[in-house]
Amino acid sequence: MSDKDRYNVFPSRMAQTIMKARLKGAQTGHNLLKKKADALAIRFRSILKKIIDTKLLMGDVMKVAAFSLAEAKFSMSGDFTQVVIQSVSKAQIKIRSKRDNVAGKFNLRLFSLMKSMPHLKF
Repeated sequence: MSDKDRYNVFPSRMAQTIMKARLKGAQTGHNLLKKKADALAIRFRSILKKIIDTKLLMGDVMKVAAFSLAEAKFSMSGDFTQVVIQSVSKAQIKIRSKRDNVAGKFNLRLFSLMKSMPHLKF
C-alpha cells in the first residue's frame, strides 16, 4: 500500500471517533448502493422474462398472421391495401405510456394497452 492511499491521522481519541464515523458513513453508503443494485437486477430479470414470453407468443401470432395475409391475398386476387385504408376510420388499439421509478433514481418507460374497441380480445 502506498503512502497516498493512507490518511495521516494523529493517534488520539478524537481522531479515532472521526475515523469510526467515516467508516460508518462508508458502510451505510455501500449498503444503500447494494440495495439499489439488487432492486435494479430484480426489475431487469422481470422485464427480461416478459420479453422472452412476448417473443415466444409473437412467433405463434406471426404464423397466424402470415396465413391470414395469404388468405386475404388469395380471396381478393391481388393488392387490397386501398380497401383496408378506406375501411379504417379510427385506431382500434391505443398505447398509454408512463414512467416507473426504480430504486429511487431510474425512470423506466412502461407501456400499457388501451383498448378503444371492447370487442377485441388480446
